[in-house]
Amino acid sequence: MEHRFGEITTETSRKEIGFSGDLDKVPTVLEFWNDYLNPLINKSVMPSLIQKGEVLRVHKRFLNPSEDVEGSSRLADLFRVVWKFDPGNDLKNSIKENPEMFNKLGESVIASLEKGYEKFEDFDLVVDGRGVLSNPFPMGPSQTEALNEIQLRETGDIHYGYHALENHKNILDKSKNLCLVGSGVTSALWLLKSSEWLKSNPEHRVTLVTTDGVIFQKMFNNPKHRDLSHKLNKFLEEQMLDFDQACKDYEEDIRKWRDLDSFIQAKTPKPAEPTPRFDVYHGCNVTAVDRLLDREGLFVTCETVDFRGEKRRIELKTIACDSIIVCTGYSPDQTTLKGLRTDFHYHGKSTKSDNGTHPEVGFYSLGPMKSDDRYDLKDGISQLPLIEENILSFFSRSEGEQ
Repeated sequence: MEHRFGEITTETSRKEIGFSGDLDKVPTVLEFWNDYLNPLINKSVMPSLIQKGEVLRVHKRFLNPSEDVEGSSRLADLFRVVWKFDPGNDLKNSIKENPEMFNKLGESVIASLEKGYEKFEDFDLVVDGRGVLSNPFPMGPSQTEALNEIQLRETGDIHYGYHALENHKNILDKSKNLCLVGSGVTSALWLLKSSEWLKSNPEHRVTLVTTDGVIFQKMFNNPKHRDLSHKLNKFLEEQMLDFDQACKDYEEDIRKWRDLDSFIQAKTPKPAEPTPRFDVYHGCNVTAVDRLLDREGLFVTCETVDFRGEKRRIELKTIACDSIIVCTGYSPDQTTLKGLRTDFHYHGKSTKSDNGTHPEVGFYSLGPMKSDDRYDLKDGISQLPLIEENILSFFSRSEGEQ
């Protein structure tokens, strides 16, 4: 973790579970889970408060975004939260307990139930605390899809964001050439995961494409990522040393080859010039991804521009790879909020307000802070009393109304 226990927990929750740990200690993820989060989740009151499912949309029951209520705020109408309910084991148990009833329903009805169905509940207030990791940006320019990206997603060789790390072993096992798009925290984690994979086979390659002029500069400048930056620096230094050694070996081999007698030299292949096993293309956008009929793998087209200050001889480059890992950042999933009056910054990562409020009174985004585009657990905890204060303002009265 990146912060002390006291900064990433709440006093209410600590009292609820009888937390007795050191509030000044920076816990590991395992300690945070074992000592705080897991006991809180398993607290007897929690299961009754939790509905399991994927949120599909949040909107007002009747009001459209441009509609107002005369003489009242839009709080006159409730928020409707719709989610997908997956019956899972509950359905299987029901079928076992009452097979006759389900036989009457027929196989088509049972099959439709197995796919899940939509449920909803109406609320006075809604706090969106889903974060951003489930909504990564695509790989193309301007946080949009590259050419052919949408069609080629179905191949299973394009992977997105942090959650792809859960499957990193299978992805690396089937790849010899890996293409990383972006140079942020997720991309750094992928490089560290690929370290042993690179060492295991001299044919393995990683190519990183980024719009940044200096890779990982924001992460290196952020003290929160000190440990990760240290590990990544070590990885980059190892790659540089390996390539330097390969260049020295090549110079020695080419010297020996040139010293051969001409008739022997003619029969001896010229030593191949080394290429870095970790290569970087700075100031580049991925503009297209293709799959050819006569060759396996994917082909990534990236382009450079001179106004980023990284003018290179190669302005158009095609990279052959087996797998693409897209690490271009994240944003809140605004598609589920189309029925509300939301107000995010142009980059879509944070709300324009300092406390996560929106023009839609009673709706809050927990996590994205105006002061920092990153979603941070400490910032989220500090935002809770700001949201609470805003909520309580709905119930306050002036002296004349007492």
